Amino acid sequence: ASDVYKRQELSYRELPIDIYDLQRFCSEGAFELGTAAAKPLFQNEYVLLRSNEGKTMPARYYGDGIVRRLKLPDFVKAPGGIPIRARNLEQQFFMDALLDDSIHLLTCYGKAGTGKTLLSTVCALHQTHEDHSRYDGVSISRPVIALGKDIGFLPGSLEEKMKPWLQPYHDALEVLIPSKPQKEPQFAAKKVSKKKHKQREEHVVTAGHGHGHHGSHGHGTMVKPYERLLKSGLVEIEALAFIRGRSIARRFFILDEAQQLTPHEVKTVITRISEGSKIVLIGDPTQIDNPYVDARSNGLVYCHNRMKGHAIAAHVKLTKGERSKLAELAATEGA
Repeated sequence: ASDVYKRQELSYRELPIDIYDLQRFCSEGAFELGTAAAKPLFQNEYVLLRSNEGKTMPARYYGDGIVRRLKLPDFVKAPGGIPIRARNLEQQFFMDALLDDSIHLLTCYGKAGTGKTLLSTVCALHQTHEDHSRYDGVSISRPVIALGKDIGFLPGSLEEKMKPWLQPYHDALEVLIPSKPQKEPQFAAKKVSKKKHKQREEHVVTAGHGHGHHGSHGHGTMVKPYERLLKSGLVEIEALAFIRGRSIARRFFILDEAQQLTPHEVKTVITRISEGSKIVLIGDPTQIDNPYVDARSNGLVYCHNRMKGHAIAAHVKLTKGERSKLAELAATEGA
């Protein structure tokens, strides 16, 4: 790489730029680099423009010497969920790539707690809104690789067997679409009788906050709000073992723990993706439990190395933990 670049924990390049060029970039949204400056960059690489005065601006390299400003909304949200915003620069890069429909394949490295799962899920659901209906639904999958000793066969149906493996995505959906019912503004100022209030509560529970409810509170199994998305088919969460033979059309496909897969397995998944779909591979190449791959030979790293520089592919690395101070310390000190 050129000396004018500075790596930030190997996650993105930093490009020195004249303050007047930076101001022009901010006003016009694009800037043409010199040939020497653009040469080390590959298409869709994310960079940080920095002036000598310390002013910075994130950008993405579009090829042909052009960098452009990121296209980020004020927030993203799942249907019926809470607004989510990027909490650091790397997450801004990640969200930009997740929301760009010209990028059909995105790889993301990130240690525990950096927001890979949450951001990919909310950006996927955000694009299934009626106003942003780029995709007909979201498919989420991950390989079944045990951490530590296997506990043997699990009892129950296929759904019950898979629940422990897919629980991280149920946790993410719970965060994005909380169970606590939101008060509707149009009813906030109205006084409602106890009888009508009770009738409304029963209606709300029947409409989706409760399952198997027959008019008496405290009985039946409560259905969480996000489970409506699963039942409607808008969100699919399944084991990777069942993907062979499928054709995934107009879906936003998230492949979690992709570092546990071999290059052949990743290729098998990517070749299932039909026109109008997008696939995001996320994982941590330093955390591998599969004895047949290592930090360099795994499918996630292999896919990034083979696809970088293509117009329909992008890559982001997340290094800053946002889950908690404890999780960040454990992920950093344990590396």
